[in-house]
Amino acid sequence: MNQGRANPSGTITRMKILLLSSSTHPFIEELRNQLSKSGIRISVIYLRGIRAVRFRLFGDAILFVGRLCIKNLSTFLKLINIMLKSNFKIRYYLKTVNIFFMSVLLYKLYLRYSYDLIHAFWSYPAGAAAVLVKAVTGTPVVVSVLGYDVEEVTLKNNFLRELS
Repeated sequence: MNQGRANPSGTITRMKILLLSSSTHPFIEELRNQLSKSGIRISVIYLRGIRAVRFRLFGDAILFVGRLCIKNLSTFLKLINIMLKSNFKIRYYLKTVNIFFMSVLLYKLYLRYSYDLIHAFWSYPAGAAAVLVKAVTGTPVVVSVLGYDVEEVTLKNNFLRELS
């Protein structure tokens, strides 16, 4: 069975899904294999080593902020408000900057491949980055919060709790 969608010309195109994770896990590879068998186009991105590409993304980051402000100003203001409530802890700012640059990278991928759905595994950093991309593109996002991630990461982190 081929999963697809009609484009403006009426032809059926295969659905494109981005699986996004901050770590490798056999479950993600199994999901990729099963969805691929059903005719869905799958991309898997593991968000590691993002620090190495931050400076190359700087110009794209400025454009992303502009688009985020134009398309979804409330999300941008929410992000700024959450950062201000962090009592100026540098560790907290670095996490937010990391999420932001991951969002810029995902946005560039979205512009190139026009994904129909982004499925992020774990709330940080993959889930938070995917939610920011959704604010600009409107692409549906699914965030699977697994195991320790629920209590130890998401519920105890103001940024993640308020963003989700």
